[in-house]
Amino acid sequence: MCQLFVIKKTRSFPYHPQGNVQVERFTGALLDMLSIMINRYSGQCDDMLPFVMLANNRSDHNCPGLSPAIAMLGRESRLPLDVQIRHPPWGEALGLPDYIRET
Repeated sequence: MCQLFVIKKTRSFPYHPQGNVQVERFTGALLDMLSIMINRYSGQCDDMLPFVMLANNRSDHNCPGLSPAIAMLGRESRLPLDVQIRHPPWGEALGLPDYIRET
């Protein structure tokens, strides 16, 4: 299946967080955001998880101006508020190399 989707399979070692930096960074950020949500909305952690993931996907990370949504879709994700205030739709989705070349 990895060959079909041109995915380079890598392995990470258990109990060695330095071996999988991207996952550890995401897990740390996720735990920070969840701890804030738990303090505000105790007992509703499972209900808040989609909102925490949306906040993570819409925020800029290491690469300025490049959120996970832009990296995966080539455009920002649209929220219901964007539709309500009638923002013009973002253009067609670009691949990451095309998007980076344009910026």
